[in-house]
Amino acid sequence: MKRTYLGFLSAVILASSVVGMPLVVSAQETTEVAIQNLITTMQGQVNDLLKQIDALKTQLNTVRESQRAIASTAKLLRQLRPGMSGEDIKTLQALLATDSSIYPDGLISGYYGPKTREAIIRFQLAHGLSGVGTVGPLTLAALNAYLESAGSNRIPPGLLKKFIVNSGGIASSTPSGERKVTVCHKSKETITIGAPALNAHLQHGDTLGACGSIGGGDGGGTGTTTDTVAPGITGLLASSTVPTVADISWTTNEDAFGTLWYGTTSPVLSDVLSIMSTESATSTFHSFSLTGLTASTTYYYLAVSADIVGNTSTTSEQTFVTVE
Repeated sequence: MKRTYLGFLSAVILASSVVGMPLVVSAQETTEVAIQNLITTMQGQVNDLLKQIDALKTQLNTVRESQRAIASTAKLLRQLRPGMSGEDIKTLQALLATDSSIYPDGLISGYYGPKTREAIIRFQLAHGLSGVGTVGPLTLAALNAYLESAGSNRIPPGLLKKFIVNSGGIASSTPSGERKVTVCHKSKETITIGAPALNAHLQHGDTLGACGSIGGGDGGGTGTTTDTVAPGITGLLASSTVPTVADISWTTNEDAFGTLWYGTTSPVLSDVLSIMSTESATSTFHSFSLTGLTASTTYYYLAVSADIVGNTSTTSEQTFVTVE
């Protein structure tokens, strides 16, 4: 009986071993397959990443080529105003500094301050534009015409003077002593025009400089005597007798354009919310009536006067308080 039991027990153990063996093998095989599948998946992901890297490299090369193309010719892309800063302000200042009669200070700081604004007013008046001191679409086109004529991102000395033709008198925007420039008419004929007409010719399709040359023209400065004395400003006065209104006036010792900057933050030229008002004609008496003000509020202001040649005077910042 005892032998029979032992024999039966041995048979059970042997059967269990035989049956269990393929189960272990099957588990091992399943694990190996899973690992192989994981490796295959990861290899696919790596290949996808490599393709993305190649695509990004291609895009980066494209961007670099575009940057080089942009850098090859200096150009102003946005409208500019006092208080702004950036590399384009440096480009603007570098261009203005090529003519000491336009920008005598010649400071290239990257900040659009009062001196840069005065230089822009001189440039605008010399080119028949309103002397507002900000770079709008028309001023932008005239500035870029000079920059594009350089043919590179380096602004050569005397660039603003390079296309000026001897007018036989004071370089200004007056008919008797008009500042003249050389342009290439779209008919491929080199002509001389008054600087105030430059923008109209550019819009018509003409280009700055003589035909058949990059940055060409009729030479540098004329050596003529120019008016370099800025208007004298006296009697600057502000008064407020109505809560939302103020009157500001001053006089100059010669005919000049008057511009007034005002706002509730100091310095007024750096405040993007400050307001500028400019006269449309020259005079020796300048008066501005400000409306829509806030009662019982301190306002900061300064006055600017520019003569017809572009010589500019700017007062120090003043204040007034509206009545309650």
